[in-house]
Amino acid sequence: MINLKKYVVLLPLILLLLCGCGSRATGASHELTDYSWSARQRSGSEVTLTFTADRACLAIVSPKEVTRIEGKYLASDRELVIFMPQIAQTYGFSYTPRGRLLDLHRGRATITLKKK
Repeated sequence: MINLKKYVVLLPLILLLLCGCGSRATGASHELTDYSWSARQRSGSEVTLTFTADRACLAIVSPKEVTRIEGKYLASDRELVIFMPQIAQTYGFSYTPRGRLLDLHRGRATITLKKK
């Protein structure tokens, strides 16, 4: 009888774990990393934010130069951090998703990107 009680308790826990394994996590960080983002500025420069499995790239392409912040990243529901170990630098941004738009903040500056 004790063995049966053990299985009655364990079976619902196992089913709960199995059901959770196939579900897709949701949240602002997944909204951020599941898409590419871009914006064209009045100055003619273009800003893009793209993600691969473990890397993020924020590229700013102007008529005169190209700047890239690229490396491994961590994303929470409000912050994005990109690590560039080759220059021992870390770049942190806060962000606010707004449907097809994304406000990316660093310090007092904000840029609005559109979902591609």
